[in-house]
Amino acid sequence: MEFINGYIGDLNNTNGTYSEQITEPGIHHVNGTQAMAYCRIRYTSGDDYKRTERQREVLSQLFNKIMEVPVTSYPSLLAELLPMVKTSLSSSEILELGNEVLKIGTKSIEQERFPIDGYCEGDYIDGVFYLTFDEETTINQMHEYIFEDNKTW
Repeated sequence: MEFINGYIGDLNNTNGTYSEQITEPGIHHVNGTQAMAYCRIRYTSGDDYKRTERQREVLSQLFNKIMEVPVTSYPSLLAELLPMVKTSLSSSEILELGNEVLKIGTKSIEQERFPIDGYCEGDYIDGVFYLTFDEETTINQMHEYIFEDNKTW
């Protein structure tokens, strides 16, 4: 609780907002500040692996929530959210991509973390955790995952 609430406080100060602290462990319905604080937790068991897992979980939950919204609401939802996002995509390009997701019937986010376990080594150097990996192998695995639908590691 200490870490998430510390990040909630930091984000409240930075953004001039007020979000309540989390007082009990468990499953919660959270706002944006609380979700961001959850994603930023670093200093717990699992190190960066756990942090990126939390980030993927929040993105998956956002995807699930968006899938509950009527398609006719997407343009107004995008108009509300886009000012808070930095992207090279236009709103029409984002809507077009969203339409493609709906057309292919995607119901969940498929995900993988690279470098893949067994293809990297981690070590602490001066108190900071670093991953070392073979760049060419990792690039090939990413290409196989994205373009060849290969997930056999």
